[in-house]
Parts: sequence; C-alpha cells; structure tokens
Amino acid sequence: MTSNFPFDPQVRNFSLVNAYALARAAKLAYRPPEHMGPALQGEWGFDDWQYFDQGSARGFAASQAGLILLSFRGTKVDHLEDWFADANIQLEPGSAGRVHAGFQHALLRGWKEIQSLLDAYRGDDHSHALWITGHSLGAALATLATAKLLWEEQRVVQGLYLFGSPRVGDNVFATAFDRRFGAQTFRFVNNNDVVTRLPIPTRLFPYRHVGRLKYFDHHGRLYGNTSWLHRLLDRVQGRVADLGNPGAVGIKDHHMDRYESLVERSLHARMK
Repeated sequence: MTSNFPFDPQVRNFSLVNAYALARAAKLAYRPPEHMGPALQGEWGFDDWQYFDQGSARGFAASQAGLILLSFRGTKVDHLEDWFADANIQLEPGSAGRVHAGFQHALLRGWKEIQSLLDAYRGDDHSHALWITGHSLGAALATLATAKLLWEEQRVVQGLYLFGSPRVGDNVFATAFDRRFGAQTFRFVNNNDVVTRLPIPTRLFPYRHVGRLKYFDHHGRLYGNTSWLHRLLDRVQGRVADLGNPGAVGIKDHHMDRYESLVERSLHARMK
C-alpha cells in the first residue's frame, strides 16, 4: 500500500507488517466515529469507510484498492469484570460447532448491517481481499464473523488477526475452524492477559481457542509455538515483576495499547 498503512492484502502467512497494521485497526475501533475518518481516509489512504453500532457489535468496515478491512471493537477495560459476569457462557449451535451464546447473540444483532457493508465494498469483480481483526470481545466477534462468512456464505476471507481474544467455541468448533482456516488465523496473547483464559473450559463447557498462538512474554518478546509450562512460568514471572504496581496485571496486560506497542516493538526489532 502507498498510504501510511503498510499492508500486503495477498499475504496468507504470518506477517509482522500486517500484524502491526491490524493492531492499529483494532485500536482505532475504540475511537469515536468522528475520529475514524481522519485516520482511515486522511492518514491511511482508504477510499471509503463506514461505522457500525448494534449493541455490542461495534466497529468499522473500510476499503481501498485490493483490500476490505473489518475491525470489531472490544469491551472497554473498565467494564470487563461486569461484562464477563453478565455474559451468557452457554454453548449453542453455530456455523461450525457449538459457540458462546453471548458472543453469538451480540454478532447476530449487527450481522445484517455488517453484511450490507461488506457487500457494498466487494464490488462486481470480487477482487478485494477481506481481512478481519478485533480485540477482546471484538476478537470473539471477529472469529464468529469469519466462521459465518466461510461456512454460511462461502465467502473468501484472507486473514484473521486476534488480540486478547477469549475462547469462542467448543472442541468441535475449534477443530473445524482450525482445519479450514487455522493457518490464516493468528491469536496474540500478552503474558497475564486474563481475558485470554476465559471462559474456563469444563466438561460441560469444553471451550477451546482457535488459530496459531503468538505469545508475548513478560519481557515483551514474541514467541510462536511455546509450551503451556513455559507460559505458566512466564506468567508467574510477570506477576512477580509487577508486584507493587497499581492495577491488576491481568487487566493491564489486556489493554489494546499494550498489544499495539508490543507488535510495533517486535516489528522494529525484526527490521534491524
């Protein structure tokens, strides 16, 4: 892209350049709509964009040459505890298996509007590559939106980047999703981010994550495949390092600002 939004819409493998662009897009989804236009059209070079707001399904869709971008907004950090306390964690039938009822209901409330935006941007030649991203609740909605587009609408999705995502579906859903789209789904987890460990899997609710893990340790170093034991020990180290600092480390590590900063740092380190 020639704008201030470096991005390769045709890449399918993991890309730190694309990860940073999508982290910026996930963060932008939290801004008021009147602040989105100057960034998307004035700074990033998108031809058109639209904001959507239907209950918990909020965010924007934007297009430029060869690219459609769909970004879902998450729950504000100061509302996280109330949101997860009230969320319906029951599993119900979804596109590729059983999924979180609360997340699915939130997506369905705004789905017609999202569909119409994507259809408007697709054009007659279908040449635009569709990329989807989101943070927190937005990451959950991004995952379910991708599943609906793939299974129910047979639409091509180029890639999915998730930041601080909770679990979305059961083992059947996760297995089917990963078989079809796991190689193009990248899920970022920052050290002690508590949301990434919710909902807690049980025999009654066998939740499981999707996609390829990208893990930031307590030093901010980025790992691909890393064992659960390494992550457990690293979370302990992160908690110890944070002792005496204000705020819960599990919430602080969930901030989209931190994810954006960590991806940017990793990109700069890779370019040296």
